[in-house]
Amino acid sequence: MGLAKRVTIQDVASKAGVSRQTVSRVINGKGEVSARTRERVLAVIQELGYRPSEIARSLVRHKTNTLGLITAD
Repeated sequence: MGLAKRVTIQDVASKAGVSRQTVSRVINGKGEVSARTRERVLAVIQELGYRPSEIARSLVRHKTNTLGLITAD
């Protein structure tokens, strides 16, 4: 039983026929992307089941949104 390969932003870009930067712009809602291209990228994201990596996002943003809890016995 092997683990399924995680779908990457490059996989989405290749299937949609756009650059990784364009996929990133669509995901983050930033930059100029035509409505037609945005729809195509979103369709591929849904088709492939792409989910952004929270680990990668936390590295870029320098923020993990993780809460630690320490308790005494």
